[in-house]
Amino acid sequence: MRFPVACILLLPLLLPACVNPEYPVTSRYSGNLELRVRTLDGSPVDRAAVYLDGRFIGHAGERGPLLFLDAGERLLRVELEGYQPYETEITILGQPNQQFVNVALLPL
Repeated sequence: MRFPVACILLLPLLLPACVNPEYPVTSRYSGNLELRVRTLDGSPVDRAAVYLDGRFIGHAGERGPLLFLDAGERLLRVELEGYQPYETEITILGQPNQQFVNVALLPL
């Protein structure tokens, strides 16, 4: 019975070592981005592949806004078969900002 009690008493002493004091865990270091992807004639696109900093993160329109993206400069790329890839640099702002990017895909 003494061992579990000792573990519980030591837990508050060990937890601070799990947190990096240089980078507090708060939502102000992340932002939200909503993509609106359309073709040149204004038709919405639901299956365009979305990449952030070269990493595939999902398809446009698949799950609504992209939540909790790391704040800072990011490279956004949107691809859809039969269309020219769209690429731009964006700045993800921290909370409470909801950002919107409108993308118009041009046919090949």
